[in-house]
Amino acid sequence: MRAAAALLLAAGTVTLTAQAPLPVRGRGQAPPPATTSAPPLPVNPTAAPAASASPEVSGPGAIFPSLMALPAEDDLAHFRYETREYFLSGTAHGQPYRTRLVVRLPADARRFSGIVLAESTHPSGNAWMFHFTHTYTMASGHAAVEIVTSDRTPIRFPLPSVEESGRSQMKFILTFAWEPDRQRRDEGIARFLKTGGMPPKGATLLGRWTRLDLSGGFVLLESDDPKALAEFGLMWNDLMSLSIAPVAEDAELADVLQRTTAAGGVARG
Repeated sequence: MRAAAALLLAAGTVTLTAQAPLPVRGRGQAPPPATTSAPPLPVNPTAAPAASASPEVSGPGAIFPSLMALPAEDDLAHFRYETREYFLSGTAHGQPYRTRLVVRLPADARRFSGIVLAESTHPSGNAWMFHFTHTYTMASGHAAVEIVTSDRTPIRFPLPSVEESGRSQMKFILTFAWEPDRQRRDEGIARFLKTGGMPPKGATLLGRWTRLDLSGGFVLLESDDPKALAEFGLMWNDLMSLSIAPVAEDAELADVLQRTTAAGGVARG
């Protein structure tokens, strides 16, 4: 939606200041105490590079709503609002970062008022400003934007840290299969319920899909640390057979194919 894209590309800050009236000095009144002046602003301020926005995020997994449930007659569906999720990346103070941005706006772009209300996602996982003003905000056609600024905030899946986001991360598909063994299956279920099936530090879980007959499934991981992948395999290979293979997204593969074609085509056997 063009309205959502415009929200991501436009950045503006409005600051309202109020000037207090000067005190009236009567005859014999002592002068006001001296105040320390604020340090001067730099002559040449440093502007941070604009962040890059990802396409709208559609997976893996369902979006973390970051909003407590609203009454049915007063929720987003009632006001015909949509929730869209994006990732922002860039550099600040010379360090790379990656964060999450959520936009709530009218499904019909013609209802958008042009006003954007922005807030930081609270570590509790709820957009409190939007929560308390949602009726006014949506009835007025305003857009609500929230940005993750804390690594303690729940999201769809863990974002890499500032240090990690500057590395070259690769994606891996882990394929697992169960043998028809009741004891191993029950032990695996108990271990999963206890640990959540999360990988160790150094690997990020992007998604997991299990066959409906529970005979196996697939796990999508992101990592630049082969030791973390090996440790994850070791955590489960006593109960099931595993295989881990690196994979590439269509855009990455298309880049390889284009460069290969430009270099003279794909070799034929």
